[in-house]
Amino acid sequence: MGTHQPLPSFLPVDNPTRPFWRTEPHPLDELRSTEALPDQSDVVIIGAGYSGVSIAYHLLKHLEGHDKPHPAITILEARQICSGATGRNGGHLRPDLYDRIPTYIKRYGVDAAAEVANFELSHIKAFKNLLAEENIDCEFNITRCLSVYLDEAAGEKARKKYEELVSRGLAFADDIHYTPPKNAEGVSGIKGAKACLSYTSGTLWPYKLILGLLSKIADSPAINVQAFTPVTSVVSDNSGHIIHTPRGSVRTSKVVYASNAYTSGLLPEYSASIVPCRGICCHIGIPEGKTAPFLPYSYGIGTKTGESGGSYLISRPDGSIIVGGAQRTFIDRKDQWYAVIDDSTLIEPTKDYYNDFMQRTFKGWEDSGAYVKEIWTGIMGYSYDTSPHVGEVPDKPGQYICAGFDGHGMPVIFLAAKELAEMIHHERLDSQPENPFSNLITDQLFVSIPSFTLESGVTLYNVPVAYTTRGRLSETGDNALVICHALSGSADVADWWGPLLGGPGQAFDTSRFFVICLNSLGSPYGSASAVTYKDGNPEKGLYGPEFPLTTVRDDVRIHKIVLDYLGVRQIAAVVGGSMGGMLTLEYAYFGKDYVRAIVPIATSPRHSAWCISWGEAQRQSIYSDPKYEDGYYSFDDPPATGLGAARMSALLTYRSRNSFESRFGRNVPDPTKQQNIKGTEKLPTPPNEHWAIHNDGHKGGRSTPSGRNSPTSPTPQETEVQYMDPQFSGTKTFSKTIDTALKSGQKRPPTYFSAQSYLRYQGEKFVKRFDANCYIAITRKLDTHDVSRQRASPTSSDPVREALAQIQQPTLVLGIESDGLFTFEEQKEIAAGIPDSRLKRIESPEGHDAFLLQFEQVNRYILEFFREVLPDIMSKAPADGAVEVDGVNKLTKSSTFGEAEVEDITAW
Repeated sequence: MGTHQPLPSFLPVDNPTRPFWRTEPHPLDELRSTEALPDQSDVVIIGAGYSGVSIAYHLLKHLEGHDKPHPAITILEARQICSGATGRNGGHLRPDLYDRIPTYIKRYGVDAAAEVANFELSHIKAFKNLLAEENIDCEFNITRCLSVYLDEAAGEKARKKYEELVSRGLAFADDIHYTPPKNAEGVSGIKGAKACLSYTSGTLWPYKLILGLLSKIADSPAINVQAFTPVTSVVSDNSGHIIHTPRGSVRTSKVVYASNAYTSGLLPEYSASIVPCRGICCHIGIPEGKTAPFLPYSYGIGTKTGESGGSYLISRPDGSIIVGGAQRTFIDRKDQWYAVIDDSTLIEPTKDYYNDFMQRTFKGWEDSGAYVKEIWTGIMGYSYDTSPHVGEVPDKPGQYICAGFDGHGMPVIFLAAKELAEMIHHERLDSQPENPFSNLITDQLFVSIPSFTLESGVTLYNVPVAYTTRGRLSETGDNALVICHALSGSADVADWWGPLLGGPGQAFDTSRFFVICLNSLGSPYGSASAVTYKDGNPEKGLYGPEFPLTTVRDDVRIHKIVLDYLGVRQIAAVVGGSMGGMLTLEYAYFGKDYVRAIVPIATSPRHSAWCISWGEAQRQSIYSDPKYEDGYYSFDDPPATGLGAARMSALLTYRSRNSFESRFGRNVPDPTKQQNIKGTEKLPTPPNEHWAIHNDGHKGGRSTPSGRNSPTSPTPQETEVQYMDPQFSGTKTFSKTIDTALKSGQKRPPTYFSAQSYLRYQGEKFVKRFDANCYIAITRKLDTHDVSRQRASPTSSDPVREALAQIQQPTLVLGIESDGLFTFEEQKEIAAGIPDSRLKRIESPEGHDAFLLQFEQVNRYILEFFREVLPDIMSKAPADGAVEVDGVNKLTKSSTFGEAEVEDITAW
C-alpha cells in the first residue's frame, strides 16, 4: 500500500447514499436511550455498527449469572445505527479458506494460518446458533460460495493453493471443492468460467442482524445508546478518559474504538495502519413479468485478465441480486477510493458498470431485463497487512480497538468482539489487600480474568493473575520471552534469576526481549489461590483449603489469556526450571508458530513416583501440625512448624549429599558470627540442659520442662557457661559471657550442627513468606504433571515419548549431573523424545538447585541457544544503545524466593 501521510481529523458525512439494506428502517435506527448524555460510564464504545453492537452484546452476555454487577456501557454513533460499512456491504458471510491462507502460512506458520481459517469458518455455526437463540430474522441462509475464475492462469493458481492446503493435511480444506475447467461454466452458470472452488458460506441482511442484536440488549439498564453523537476527541488523564462530543462529554475508565475506517480521526497513530477506502455496491431487480434462473450460490467472480478487483454477489430469497466490488474499474483512480471518507457520492468510473452485469455475466439472464434498483457507496477500513486490529491500543491503558477489517469483517468481527469483551473485563488490579504475601513483590501487576474453567471442569470467576514485565514489546508483538518460576517462586525474575536479567550479554536481555513472568495458580504471590477471595468477592471470604486443584496445563492456558491481553502475538522463547520447566514443556504444545523455542531446565516430562512421594511427606508434615486445623487457620497463627518442616524436607531434595558435606560437614555454628535465624530462644539453665538438647528444634515446645521430675529453674545470673559439643569431644566454652536465662533478643549457643542450623534457618525464613495451604496446592499441582495425558494413544508402549515427539520447537534441555530430584536421566529422556533438541549439563555438586546458583553456566548455554535459533532477535541492535557485557550480573542481595545467598551460608 506504500507510505501514507497522517490524515486530518474526520467524521462520517451527514448525507450518505442510501443502501438497499436501510430501506426498511428499524424502530431503534435513531435510538437515544436518554435525552442527555450520561456524565460517566464504565465503558464507552465509539461506533454502533457490527463491531460496537457485538462488543456491547458480549459484554452483557458474559456477565449473565455472575454475582458481579453489569458495567454501564455507553455506545456513541455519529449517524444512525449500522449506517457505516456493515449497513452498506454485500450481505456475504464468506470465510476465507484458501485465498490468503498460503500467505499467512508463509508469514505466521501453518498452525496460525489454520487457526485463522477455522476461526472464520466457525462464524457460520456461531451465526446459526445466535440467530436461533435470540430469534433474530435477518434472512440468514447457509449456502456454498463459488469463487469463479475467468482466466486460466488465475484458476490454476487457485488450484495450487487448494492442493497445498490438502497436502498439509489441514482439516478445513475438506470443505473446499475444486471444479476443473471443463465443468466450471456448467456448475457456476457463469459465461467463460475456467475453474471454480466452492466452500461453505452464508448470506444475510446485515442491517437486520445488527439492529436485531441491539434490540436484545437495548432494554438493559446497563446500556445507553446515543445516535447522531459523533466523537470529536478522546482526552486521557490519570483518572481515565473524557469522550468529547458536540452534545457534551462522558467520562469513562475504558474506551473502545469500534470506528473502523474512521479510527485515525481519533487515533492518529493508526493513519498508516487503517486507511479508509471507498467501495461500491448495488441491488439488482427483475422487472415484473420477467424471469431469470435462481442462483443457489453466492459468488466471488474474477476478471478475464486474471487481475484482482472482481465482483462479489449474493442472491436474495426473492431472487433479486446484491452485487458489488468491480475495483478493477477504478483502481487507477486513487482519488475515487483511497483515503476517501465520502459515501455521499458514487465512484464515477463504476457507477454504470452493473447496469447490464447479470445479462453479460450469467447464462440464462440475457433476457431477464435485470436492472439496478439501488446503488450506494461505503467506507471500508483497509489494514496495511490485511490483518485486523483487535485488542488494547498500544501504550494506552484502558483503550481498546476493534477495527481495520480490510473489507472482510463479516466472518471475523462477531467472535473477535467476544474475545475483546473478555479482554475488557480483565480488570487491572492495583493491589490485593486480602493477601499479605502479594506485598512481597513490589513491581508486579495484576489482571482479573472474568471466568476460567479449570481442567477439572471447575469454573473460577474474577480470577487474578499476577505478572511482571521488563523491556518493551515489539510493534509486531513477537519478542516475548516468558520465564516460568519454580514451586516457591514468584513473578519477580530479578529475585531468583537476577544475574541473568539485564542487557546484551545476559540471557534475559531486556534491550531485545519483552521479558514476562506470570505467577502460577495456587501460589500465594498474587494469582488466585488459597489466600485470595473466592471469585474475587470479599463477602465470600478466602478460598483457604477450598481452593480447587489446578494443573500445570491450567497455568499455561490462563497465562496465554494474559499474554493475549498484553498484545503478545508470538513467544520467542519460554524458559523455566523445576516446576517452571513443566510449564515450559506445556507451552510447547501451543505449536511452533506461537512458541518459537523452549528451554526446560531440571524438570521432567511427568512427575515421578519419587517426587510424588517427597511431596506427600512434605504435606504430611503440614497436616500433622495441630495448628493446621484442616486448613482453616488464620494468618496470625498458621501451622508454621509443619510448613517449616516441609520446607526442610524439600531442601534435602534440592541439594545433594556432597553439597551438604562440603558446605557443612560436622561443623558447629559459630555464635560470634551473625545468625539470620529469626526469633529468639531461651537458654536452658544447666539442670535443664539435657531436656533442652532433646527438644532442640521443636518449635511447638515449652520454654521449660513441665514434667513432675522437672527441677525449678534458678534465678538467672551472669556466668560463663560450658555446653556439650554435639560431636562428643567434651564441653566447649564460648568466649562470650552470657546470661543463662537470656536477655531479650539473645540466642543460646548451639548444641547442634551447622547443617541443622541451615535447615532451620531456611524453614523459618520460608514460613514468613509462604502459606501452608498454598504449599499443599502447589505440590498437588506437580503431581498432576504428565505431558502424555490425552496426547498419547491409550495403547502406546511409551506414551511419554509419543507426547514429546509432538514438540516441534528447537529445544535446549539443561540438566544437573548431581540432581537427585529431577535426575539427569530424566533430562536425557526429554532430549531424546523431542526431535529438535540439544542437551547440556550444568556442572555442579549442588544438586537440583544448581540452576538457581550456577548463573554463569546457565547464562552461557541459553545465550548460545538463543543466538542459534533466534538470530533475527539476537542480531538486532539493542534498544537505547545498551552495551554488551561479558558474563552475568553480580548477585547483590539474598534471594527471597530462590536459593541464592549473599551471606556466607557456611556460617550456619
